[in-house]
Amino acid sequence: MACGETVPEGRLAVLAGPVRDITGRPRQWSRPGRALDRDQRPRREPCPAGQCGQHRGDLVAGHQLYVATRVGIAAAIYLCVIAGFGAVHSWLAVLAWPSVVLLGVAFSAPISAFGAWAQSEGAFNPLFRFAIMPMFLFSGTFFPVTRLPQGVRDLAYATPLWHGVALCRSLSLGTAQLGASAGHVAYLAVVIALGVLAGNRTQRRRPPA
Repeated sequence: MACGETVPEGRLAVLAGPVRDITGRPRQWSRPGRALDRDQRPRREPCPAGQCGQHRGDLVAGHQLYVATRVGIAAAIYLCVIAGFGAVHSWLAVLAWPSVVLLGVAFSAPISAFGAWAQSEGAFNPLFRFAIMPMFLFSGTFFPVTRLPQGVRDLAYATPLWHGVALCRSLSLGTAQLGASAGHVAYLAVVIALGVLAGNRTQRRRPPA
């Protein structure tokens, strides 16, 4: 099957990258004085001694739930659309929906940890320019990763997006294999765990508002 015929299935995974939602809100919540809409501004009350870290851990978990919900809604709509156009070839495509949600959190967890650590908006410019954009271009969504030079190909294989694209595409086309799919899920789970740990650490280093 030609790569062009599998672009819709690959783009399903790209829905997991709502960069504004992933990066913006945790950075605003963790920085006192940032302007938020009235209905978005969390209440900042003095926390009991020793419990500020727990509250900030709740903030990390709450943001990941928010991202998972947003990605899940977008993925469900897109999956129904491509199914209506005949781009889904297996009932296994149902499993692509939680796979996209998993990938969304794998994006959100480490980037939101970085957002809590960053001292200014400018810190995200090199992240987008040298990491996010190349990842979207060379993840195998639009052309096979095997066309890339060896070194760049190895870097592509190490990105969460490549694992998400490969997983969603194989599920949608009915070519998924248990071992490979389990490997993709395990990789994304490790990224999430490391991102959440880093997020808890960077949030707790923030002084209470």
